[in-house]
Amino acid sequence: MALLATGCTTIEVAPARHNVGQTTEFGKDTVVSVGDVMFGQFDYRAVNGAVLLDDLNTGYQAMTIKAPAGYTLVESRIDKQLSYCSTTPIIYNIFGNPVFHACFFDRDNDKRLEAVIPALADNWGDKPMPPVGYELTQLNSSGKGFKYELLYNGISGNTLNITYREFVDQMARPAFQQDLTYTVSSAGPTDIVFRGARMTVYKADNTSVRFVAHSGVRK
Repeated sequence: MALLATGCTTIEVAPARHNVGQTTEFGKDTVVSVGDVMFGQFDYRAVNGAVLLDDLNTGYQAMTIKAPAGYTLVESRIDKQLSYCSTTPIIYNIFGNPVFHACFFDRDNDKRLEAVIPALADNWGDKPMPPVGYELTQLNSSGKGFKYELLYNGISGNTLNITYREFVDQMARPAFQQDLTYTVSSAGPTDIVFRGARMTVYKADNTSVRFVAHSGVRK
């Protein structure tokens, strides 16, 4: 879909994709390694994007372009060139007011943005800028939906370590996480229960865990 036009330049954003499903089948004997997802479930609409790893602060004519590390950009195409565009105005006029969106290029694919073009009524062209690092992510385009994961983090003595993660805006970076511990049963399999999710662990060590998932987290 077209986002906007800058003079004779068209900026397009790909349509959102509907991602729905779960990572592990209920009732199936499953083995995952330490650090991997034991169970995850998701239902959200997303577009590809990027998140800044560094603070961005550069100039364009008499204006300033700035955004903090952690700011998200949406993947776009400018005259078929891959770019990443701001989701809010981040170009500031001489009075310090945000007035325009900005789009950025990584033409040598080194995970650093090194050129910028304002999203203006007239095409002023792109301009080199000091490189700013970024990483790819997925952005929740609707502000609704959910994604959560339960990760296996190994065993300490007779204690199972599991991490619960929730994702909200960036579907590649958790917005919330909680470390969970469970005592391994000496009499047989160990039941893991958390917010409606239920799994039975049959074998666990610091390499992998063998388990069966029975239900997911309550929405």
